Parts: sequence; structure tokens; C-alpha cells
Amino acid sequence: MQETILIVDDDSEVRNLLSAMLTRNNFKACAVANAHDASRHIKQDPPDLILLDIDLPLENGIDFCRKLHTKSPIPTIMLTASDDDIDRVLSYEVGADHYITKPFNPKVLIAAIKAVLRRSLELQNEKLEQKRSQYAYFKDWCFNIKERSLTHTTNGISIELTTKEFEVLQLLIEHHGEPLSRDSLIMKLYGREYNGLDRNLDMMVLRIRRKIESDPQTPQIIKTVHGTGYMFSAPIRWESSTEEILSEKP
Repeated sequence: MQETILIVDDDSEVRNLLSAMLTRNNFKACAVANAHDASRHIKQDPPDLILLDIDLPLENGIDFCRKLHTKSPIPTIMLTASDDDIDRVLSYEVGADHYITKPFNPKVLIAAIKAVLRRSLELQNEKLEQKRSQYAYFKDWCFNIKERSLTHTTNGISIELTTKEFEVLQLLIEHHGEPLSRDSLIMKLYGREYNGLDRNLDMMVLRIRRKIESDPQTPQIIKTVHGTGYMFSAPIRWESSTEEILSEKP
């Protein structure tokens, strides 16, 4: 299946160069010059990946990426002439999957596109498996999505979580291995943008760590991704019933 790549860049030469390069590598290329046209294109025909310039007119690429990833999981690679660390950090904070500076090596860009698409497909398959499953097992814990419970598998003790704590943990588990920005978490939890000062999310993560981590000071389940947010890093095994787990035990 031929993947579609949407190019968003106000430089017509760059658009033409990228379109030709992608076509040579068996991708379907579409190109627009600004965020407004990109939004319209995404609604009509969602691409498999977006190559997004940061320095766009009217609405820059970082702001567009922030809005996009509160609504859509389309993987995004930022392209920019700037090698500024601030732009790089901001890009990852708003949900970009990769960051490449211009001028770029075509082979490096194609390799990055393939890697991001591969990871995106893995996440989609994992989420399909999650939808078929009710129980997420990690470390010594069983997370029951339908019954909204968290139980220690060794002693059978259930841990009490507030509604928001459960929602945070579920979001992190559902995006296992994927860094989630504070922007996206705040938007999903509260329906508003992160203002950079709100510490409610950080305090919730701290409380969750105290309940599930062996050592909350050096967390192994929920890790901080500096400059971005948080990531659920412990291995997860999804099961549709507890009987499957019990039957595996000697």
C-alpha cells in the first residue's frame, strides 16, 4: 500500500523537491503552502505522515502541530532551517515525532519517514489489541479498563485511584512507549491548553508513582521525558480475561 505524505512548506522549491523525492521512493506526495490549507486537506484526505515546516506564514508549524495532535495521531516530522535547541524542544513538546534541519540528506529523511511510519503502524496494531482486551498487566499490577480498577497481582489488594488519576494512567498505558506531552495530556484531561504553569498534572503523576512504583524517586513504570512530558515505559501484556493468566500459572 502506498503511503501518503503531506508536505506543508511555504517555499515552492522545497515543496517540489520533496514531492519529487517522495515520488521516487514510492510515496504519494501532496503539498500545501500553509497551515490553513493543511487543515482543509487533512479533513478531506488524512495523510499517513506530515512533513511540516516550522516557519510558516500566519500560523507557524509549532502552533499547528500543537492543535493537530490534540485531535489527531497523524505522525509528524518537523523540517526547519533552524538548528535552535528551543525549536527542537518545542517541537517534541507539541507532539512531533522527529526533527530534521535543512538542508537535509535525502537518504536520512527517507529513513526517518520509514522509521516513523513503522512506529506509527506498531502503535496502531497495539491499540487494536488493546480494544480487544480488558486487562493490562505490568510489573506486579493488573489494570482493568472496564471496571476501572488497579490490583496488585501478588497480594490481590486493589489500589484506590481518583477519577483523574485513573484517566492519566489509562492514557499513558494506551500510549505505551510513546512520550506524551503535557499539552496533549492537559487537553485530553481538561479540554484546555497547557499554560506552562499548571502543576496539577505533575502532582497527579507523583501520586500515581507513590502508589505503583517500588521507588517513586527513581520511577521505572512512568518516566519523565524531559522537555516533553511523561511516558509509560514498563512492559505491558494485554489479556481479554483473567482466566487466560490463571491458566498459564503452574
